[in-house]
Amino acid sequence: MPSPLPQDTPFAELRYAVQAGANEITWQKRTPISNNERNHAMRLKKLFAYTLPIPLLLTILVYFIHPMLFFDNGTLFLPTVLLFGCYNIIVPLSTIWLTKRYNRVLDLPTNTPQPATYYVRFKDSRDNTKGLTVVRGIALRLDYTTFTQRDWQTVLPTATPNEVQQLSQMIIQRLNNQ
Repeated sequence: MPSPLPQDTPFAELRYAVQAGANEITWQKRTPISNNERNHAMRLKKLFAYTLPIPLLLTILVYFIHPMLFFDNGTLFLPTVLLFGCYNIIVPLSTIWLTKRYNRVLDLPTNTPQPATYYVRFKDSRDNTKGLTVVRGIALRLDYTTFTQRDWQTVLPTATPNEVQQLSQMIIQRLNNQ
């Protein structure tokens, strides 16, 4: 039995979180995938595809220069062998896994609403910078400074245009002040 699709977060819940001064707010909404998200996934997929031959190239390089670097009195260092062996196994497997993950985003239908999780962070933390992020298998930072009213209506939960404008102004003000 397939798992039920997540429900959209109510607008009132999001507005309350913004007014309460939360440092990080999360909400879910079903929206069509944007061209920006598709381009980001394609760019990352190509980047990882281009890095796939790097372990092979490093192994070839080590093979030809290993007498100068990795021998100690005629014996090859075991840690060096283990390091390159693990690297040659782990990097290609993780690259293939990430490529499959990006393909899931690229294979989503264009005009069909898909579940997305949005984050707005009002303070920088060690791992995350403040701003607006959408996650749909991969994370994409959104440039909230260039958003139009229509963009905010796409991102924020369903409400009247006036309510969306008020909430977007509150979010922008908090992002710019902190």
